[in-house]
Amino acid sequence: MKKENIELSNYHEFNLHSAHSQDAVDKINKSFYGRFNFPWYPSIAEKFNDQSFSINMLNQDIGSWDHSRIQKSAKIWVAGCGTNQAVLTALKYPESEITGTDISVESLAAARALAEKLNVTNLKLEEKSINDVTYKDEFDYIICTGVIHHNANPQIPLEKLSNALKKNGIMELFVYNYYRRILNTAFQKAIRLICTDDGTPNIDLELPLTNLMINNSAHSCSGLMQSQLFHLKGAHECDIADKLLQPVEHSYTVETFDRLVQECQLQIVSNCICSWDKVEDALSFEMKFHDKELAEKYESLPDITRWKIGNLLLLEESPNTWFYLQKKESDFAVKDTHQINAEFLDTVFEKTKAKTDLFVRNHDDSYLLATKGKSYPQPEIPTNNIASLVFNRVDGKKTVREILSSLGTNLGFYELNDLRMRLTTTAFPYLVSIKNKI
Repeated sequence: MKKENIELSNYHEFNLHSAHSQDAVDKINKSFYGRFNFPWYPSIAEKFNDQSFSINMLNQDIGSWDHSRIQKSAKIWVAGCGTNQAVLTALKYPESEITGTDISVESLAAARALAEKLNVTNLKLEEKSINDVTYKDEFDYIICTGVIHHNANPQIPLEKLSNALKKNGIMELFVYNYYRRILNTAFQKAIRLICTDDGTPNIDLELPLTNLMINNSAHSCSGLMQSQLFHLKGAHECDIADKLLQPVEHSYTVETFDRLVQECQLQIVSNCICSWDKVEDALSFEMKFHDKELAEKYESLPDITRWKIGNLLLLEESPNTWFYLQKKESDFAVKDTHQINAEFLDTVFEKTKAKTDLFVRNHDDSYLLATKGKSYPQPEIPTNNIASLVFNRVDGKKTVREILSSLGTNLGFYELNDLRMRLTTTAFPYLVSIKNKI
């Protein structure tokens, strides 16, 4: 098959043996995720009674301390929703209209079954490739995580997402971090060379050999690859397939990601702390330099430049390439981290409180409503020392600056940014600004 003339200058060309065209890759992904429904059902699912808590935290993620950016009635699209992401989003935002689209019929069937098990009523699921949608200025909030990097040319679906976003909307986008995917991509290419002469993907040949290598990881490989395979022992088949056998995959540095975003008339607003990064305590691309001169030089640089530096120096320990974006034409100017932190200092907060219904998955994939729901925040007090000290003094009257002064604490740029993230974000939802709280 003759390949289309696809522009590849924006990203690292790695696992692209089958990237002949957008349509060809759509067919490959339709088959792949039809066989490997990813991700599988969560062990627990939470249902919020209202979405004030979630919307307030989302606004604070992007520095909207008056909670004006994303409204409570936000219209949301989960693009490439798989088996559960749109369902979980509908549970998180029960007062919003949620649209979930995916290319896999089987994944959508699993999503519909899950929605029925959890009595989700605010969700519409549709079989669509992002490459084929015709949405125009329709959604306030678009979530697309782990999808566009499995396309022949990720710029094409990202342009579709950009077109679908309202002028002042927010997009949450995740693509693979180049430095975090080196081992995965190397394995993908190696297993194909073992199975076929020219490295053409063949899942039927690759999967049993991959399982064999995982189960015998101590003898199959050494070093970093051995550790990578060892940690997949006992993993669900769909997880193994998505991590090690996906037929088409791009990955990005912060630099190439920013270039891709700019070409689609979008701009980075802020990084988003995903659950994986929270577990690893990889909360941002910011670097802490102890030398005063070096720190001052670094902190004077624009956000994107600092994040490029962090990506280069932290390598595989840098966060996932997971960001909030907006249109370049948005009426809202992007706030840099210095401004967001300064506003955080001069904002009055109160402690958050929210409860959810909790559904627990049984062995037969049915769900049982737990007798006791879940309360937020969890844990009740931040585990970080300075965050817990500030949290305990929050009274709905004093600003963060006043609280820090009462503690006799003067924080530098890195420490202040870390404190903000550990108290006021979706990942650490401890404090909510009293300004126009939804």
